[in-house]
Amino acid sequence: MIKDAFKSAARIIAIVVVLLLLIGTGCINSLMFHPVKGVELAEAGYTVASVDYPGYGLSDGSPDEEGCYRNVHRLYDWLIETRGFKPEEIIVDGFSIGTGPATELAATRPCGGLILEAPFLSAPRVVTRVRILPVDPFPNLKRIGAVKCRVLMIHGTGDRVIPYSQGQALFKLANEPKRFVTVEDGDHNTLVVDMGFDNYYELVKSFVDGDDLAAKNTKGTKKATR
Repeated sequence: MIKDAFKSAARIIAIVVVLLLLIGTGCINSLMFHPVKGVELAEAGYTVASVDYPGYGLSDGSPDEEGCYRNVHRLYDWLIETRGFKPEEIIVDGFSIGTGPATELAATRPCGGLILEAPFLSAPRVVTRVRILPVDPFPNLKRIGAVKCRVLMIHGTGDRVIPYSQGQALFKLANEPKRFVTVEDGDHNTLVVDMGFDNYYELVKSFVDGDDLAAKNTKGTKKATR
């Protein structure tokens, strides 16, 4: 049963919004959305609920910003209303473009924590650095200040897709309690590998269990990130 699996892994469930690989702008939707391969946290024994892009997996429709928000809110409501989880038992985790819907959810619904892996200020700013387009999808920089739960951000200095500087800038806008973990030389698509799976899972578990609230900003290497 879900509660048994939950208790054996951690005290808090993780919603994992792993919407992979932001490349650029132009035809915004077609460039932003790419299918996800899997959720490693589930293999570590955590109870995990993940979200498809609209139009991917078993989901209908076409991928767009509003569809992503809609799907994560539906999952949140299902966890609360059907499965009986409390808001403080929900950790929201987003990677890359998934940091957009993850931040929006945590900014608008009560949660136990927010994990952002390789986050950006907004989707187009990954390429443009400043706003020059009439649209600004997934504006994390405008929403992170509304997030009241604890925040963990992880970013690699060698990220060739989303600049490390964007993660640093977003972190400065976040409220306390917060923690920033640097993965030295960590690239975008190999962030967890570069960090080391054991280090990654230990970090996430510590955050999920609430054991590292007093932790200060941390720099790490490929072999040790603590």
